Amino acid sequence: MLPVPQLRRLRVDRFLTQEDLAQQSGVAVATIHRLESQLPARLSTIKRLATALGVEPSALTAPATTERVAAPGQQSAAASVTRRRPCPSERTQGRAEIG
Repeated sequence: MLPVPQLRRLRVDRFLTQEDLAQQSGVAVATIHRLESQLPARLSTIKRLATALGVEPSALTAPATTERVAAPGQQSAAASVTRRRPCPSERTQGRAEIG
């Protein structure tokens, strides 16, 4: 039996409820709830969940990270950050007036 620390993140990144994932994987909602509470899973359960999530089983068992990874076809949070344009006073600040 193995822990599946990435299960909740992968499920949420795909906008799935526990009920949705249970229906798609054939794994009971109660089991998904327990696994997301850090209880270990059987390899057969990990394979079913991985198939339903469209990932390799190793993606579920990878150590938890603080960086969020975007779901397939979605932009990562880091890539969606936009830079603020400076306001006019910031653009001319420190420049000598020409005149």
